[in-house]
Amino acid sequence: MKQKIIGTFFMGRTEVELVLREGDGGEFYIAPERGKIPRIKIGADVKEWRTIVSVLLHESLELVMDDMYLRYRTSKEIAGDAASYLFIFNHSPQFSEICARVGDFITDALPVLATEWKKWKHK
Repeated sequence: MKQKIIGTFFMGRTEVELVLREGDGGEFYIAPERGKIPRIKIGADVKEWRTIVSVLLHESLELVMDDMYLRYRTSKEIAGDAASYLFIFNHSPQFSEICARVGDFITDALPVLATEWKKWKHK
């Protein structure tokens, strides 16, 4: 699978690696391999920039909520469908902290991601 590492950016006190990959959608990895930092992968084969931004926000928010122990499974099912997650947090301080961490990350990541996604599209 074709991939392009965009860079490593702070999300609060945690560094996160951002990667463009073939396809669409996205995912995050808390511990992708032994000794590696968290990673977000975004599918670059989409027509609109807004889709990239939406996936970046989705994965960033979910990664932070998981890191803050705010993401819960509603059942003990073996299949582990991501649709079964429930997020529980208060407005302040938890939601404010989520926004601060994600804001930190996307402020630095978006300009680089935009440049690399445009290059990806034109290849």
